[in-house]
Amino acid sequence: MLELTGGLSLCKKIQELEEKTAKDSHNSGKPPSSDGCQKPAPKNLRKKSGRPSGGQLGHPGHALRYLPACGSMATRSRRPSMPLAT
Repeated sequence: MLELTGGLSLCKKIQELEEKTAKDSHNSGKPPSSDGCQKPAPKNLRKKSGRPSGGQLGHPGHALRYLPACGSMATRSRRPSMPLAT
């Protein structure tokens, strides 16, 4: 049978070991290579609703309209190149 003081130190030792094994590179100073090959937990836990994406059916929507193609395109003038210092 364990003594009372021995039992407390044993419980304390077990608790320290459990805390030590629960640590990984995210919550301690350990390098990521010490984490092992386990996959991390998923960050997004939302479920898909099953409904299609987009707006209400039959709604006309609002979008920018295309301009008709014209023969000449507007161009911007380029900045003149700087002369070389000699």
